[in-house]
Order: sequence, then C-alpha cells, then structure tokens
Amino acid sequence: MGADLHLYTHPDLQATVCERGGAHLILLGYALDPDAPDDADADIAARLAQVADTPEALFEQTVRLGGRWVIMAVGPRRQVLFHDPGGLRSVVYMRDAAGLVWCASQPELLRRARPLAGDADAQHAFLESPYMAHEPEAWWPGDRTPYAGVRHLLPNHALDLHRGATWRYWPRVPRPSLSFEDGAAAGADLLRRLFDAAARRQPLAVAMTAGLDSRLLLAAARSLVPTARFFTHDYYTIDARHPDARIPQRLADTFGLRYQWIDAESPRAFFASEDPRIGTFREAYSASVTTATTARAPAAYALSEALPPESLHVKGNMSEITRRYYARFVNPDVVPLDGSALATLTGMGDNAFAARHFQAWRDAAAGPLREAGYDLLDVFFWEQRIGRWEAQDQAEMDFALDAFTPFNCRALLETLLAVAPQHRGQPSEALHLALIERLWPEVMTVPVNPPTLRKRVARLVRPVLRHAGVRRWARWLRLRLAQR
Repeated sequence: MGADLHLYTHPDLQATVCERGGAHLILLGYALDPDAPDDADADIAARLAQVADTPEALFEQTVRLGGRWVIMAVGPRRQVLFHDPGGLRSVVYMRDAAGLVWCASQPELLRRARPLAGDADAQHAFLESPYMAHEPEAWWPGDRTPYAGVRHLLPNHALDLHRGATWRYWPRVPRPSLSFEDGAAAGADLLRRLFDAAARRQPLAVAMTAGLDSRLLLAAARSLVPTARFFTHDYYTIDARHPDARIPQRLADTFGLRYQWIDAESPRAFFASEDPRIGTFREAYSASVTTATTARAPAAYALSEALPPESLHVKGNMSEITRRYYARFVNPDVVPLDGSALATLTGMGDNAFAARHFQAWRDAAAGPLREAGYDLLDVFFWEQRIGRWEAQDQAEMDFALDAFTPFNCRALLETLLAVAPQHRGQPSEALHLALIERLWPEVMTVPVNPPTLRKRVARLVRPVLRHAGVRRWARWLRLRLAQR
C-alpha cells in the first residue's frame, strides 16, 4: 500500500484490502449491502475499489451500506479515510511534528505509539469538571480528546491522510421530501433488508427494552425470530421490577422469543470484585478505551460471559436522530442555539469548555445544513450525541460483542429525515408507529414504556404544580440557564 502508509489491526478486527488500477481500498470492520444480502466484505470492497481514487463517487457508493466500518481509499491522487454514518467505528487522528498523520480507534493506542501531551485546557476545564465527576456515561464535546493535538473524527466528515485535514462531505444535495406514506414504506423495506443482510453474516443477539426503538427492532426482526436471540441485561439503571425488564419478558412469552435476562453486577461490586477473571477484564477495559466509564464495564463483562462471542449485538440507537429528540426540550425561536444552549441540552450545563466546542461545531455546521434544508438539532444529535456518546458506548462494549445498529445506514436516515418533522417526533411518534405497522403490527399489543410509579405520581402532582405557577417558574429558569 505504499511506503508511506502502514496499517496495524487487532486480530479480532476484520480487515479487507482490494487493489485496482494502482488504488487501494481498505475496509476495516464489516459492511452490509441490503440490496445484495449474501455479499461478503470482499465483494463489497471490490465494488468500492472501482471508485477508490474518486472520493465523491466513493461516498455515494456507501450511501446504502449498513454495518460498522472504516474505509481508507489510497490512490495516486488522494488518500482519504471516513467511517460509517454514525462514526460508530471510532477514529481519532493527529499530525506529528514531522508532518506524519497518525490514526487509531482510541487516543490510548496513539499514546502507546507516540509521546502525547495532555491537553491542559481539557484537564482543568472538563476532565476535572462536576459533569465528568457525576455523569456515569460522560462524553466529550466537539471533536476534542484529553490529549493535545488529538482529534476525534466526527460523523459526516472525511480525513485527508496526507495532510491531516478534515472536511464535511455530507450533506451534498438538498434534503429530499417524501410523503408520510412513502417514507414509512421505504424505511420499513430498508430496515427489513438490513436485518436480513446482518443475519446472513452472524447470529444476532437483539437487545430489548420497553421502549419504542426496541419495539421497532423486534418488528424488523420478525422473520428472524426462530434463529435470533433476544436479551435484556440489568444495566445500572434498572432491576427486575423496571418496565425495561418486565415488558421484554412479556414480549418473549407472547411471541415465542428465545429470550434471556442477563445479570450484571453493580459498578461498585464489579470494581471491588476479587475474581481474577473480572480483574483481568477490568485492566484491559480501562487501559484500552480512553476515559472508559465505570457504568458500562459490568454490562460488557456480563454480555461477554452470557452470549456467544460470534454474536452481533443489535442496538436501536441512532433512531432518535429521526425522532426530533432534542427538539422536545428547546424552541429555537425562543432560545438561540448557541454553544451554551447546546451544552445545556446535552446535560453538560454551564461548562465553558463544552459550550466553546459546541459553538465551534455549530459555526461550522449551520451554513451547510441550512443550505441543504436539514434541522440543526437533528444533525447535532447525529454528530455529537451519536458520534461521541454512542461511539464511546460501542467502543467499550467491543469487549463483549461487535454491534449492529440498523439505523447506521445513510440511506435509511435520509429517507426518514425526508418526512415532514411533525410526523417524526413526540407526542405522536407517527412515523415509527407506521414503520412497526408495516413490519409486525401485533407487537404493539404489548404496552410501550408503561409509566413507572414515579411517573404516575408525577401525573397526579403536575396539575397542582401548574396551578401554583411552579411549572411556569421552572420553564423560565430553564430558558435563563440556556441563554447564559
């Protein structure tokens, strides 16, 4: 691949290399073609290699691909790297003093190869912040990492491997417009095809909760029920009485699913355990993933013990991109969407470091998104919440299983985002319900997210608080905080 490009991969990471006309196409991870479900990575890489020296054509060729992958195209004219739509196969990069570009899946791996200095600003302003101290699933804003000069490649961006510069390659054309019916029909068909392609590669282990995204996964997996596994694990936020435990069991009993509840220790018990196997897992886990959280480690270990290692962990994340997730909490006509407001939306509060780097993201993204007709909040969730928080989750859970996220397909996201916003979010959730109706309507006979005791009490108390004016005061306070 040339004297100036060296590639080292973990033995568990699939690496497919194709050469055509002096250009090399390297596919790391796995890709799925919903239109050719029997195709292996080598088949897909061979097709991509035909346009490896033309980045714009290569981007277009990946629009319908699912999976979790990084692609490098190394040709006489360009050396380009980009990843799956959600950035779920993480990439960090730096350019050293000699001008060489280095890439890895995690900053810790770069630190082992190159001397890295900690970022003093990040250390003081973010690593030592109350947010990092108290948020069990903390994530980093913008493209920042704990190390000076090391950046995280965001979704929808590509990296020039020669210069170490990045650029936004999506959106390239105006947002399409689809009717509600056409969007639901096309989305359901593509979801079904993606599941079919994944199931032909590896056994599926489908995560289940009481939520709507989980129910959509079950509906899309209808034809795979005889062969797929379904499971729930007692993450640190739930126990056997929680709806996320009770509802999946009810679904399993109703529809004959091969289902299991997987016990995971609490983070405190897990990190205090003297079991040597847990100790070995903890050490590798903490050393390999930069700023690895304590919250996910017990679940990763439990899944690695309970499920076959060849399974693909099916997750419903990224669906929220199309569900107007952040639009529920802020009205851009009232609260300007500056860096401070975005930091508040993400739970990072008044952290100035987060606000500064969210503002930098907004300044760079607002123009291209406005010109293409995409909503800033939808893409903020995509590139920040998914590209940083969910990517961190999947990197940590790699210690158990590789993940398959059906919504990690640009064609699927573009199709659903083409439907008018009023159909895509709360309170109606009309588009997701229409997808389920086309895939397996009977699964909706079991309730979605039935209210807990806490929520039922809140429903009783809320009218009293509203009458007392407390709700108006709370809304005023939230707006004031968002405008700081």
